[in-house]
Amino acid sequence: MMGVVTTGGVRTDRVRGGLTARAATRRAAVPALAAVLIALAAADGGAAQLPGEDPLAVRDAIGSGIHAFYEGDFARAHDELTNAVEAGSSDARAYYFRGLAALKLGRTSE
Repeated sequence: MMGVVTTGGVRTDRVRGGLTARAATRRAAVPALAAVLIALAAADGGAAQLPGEDPLAVRDAIGSGIHAFYEGDFARAHDELTNAVEAGSSDARAYYFRGLAALKLGRTSE
């Protein structure tokens, strides 16, 4: 420890580099935590998938459905997003925009 600094009546213990021991430990832990999270994501394949789910096709269906929604083609949006949901997507956007499309189509019972 290099010393104690008092500023405005507040005592601060300083170590080399101007960090307290606790702050230095936290700063060292961040890259290690990031490396662990990256390794876990790579081992998992990046995202959980259901058996038989084609992630690219599902992603494309969600994207097409959202674009159709914003273009005002609510029937196509509902169909595309329904396809994504039935393929096993757990993406919340598919459910959200499908619900909005259903409301725009007057399908309040769905």
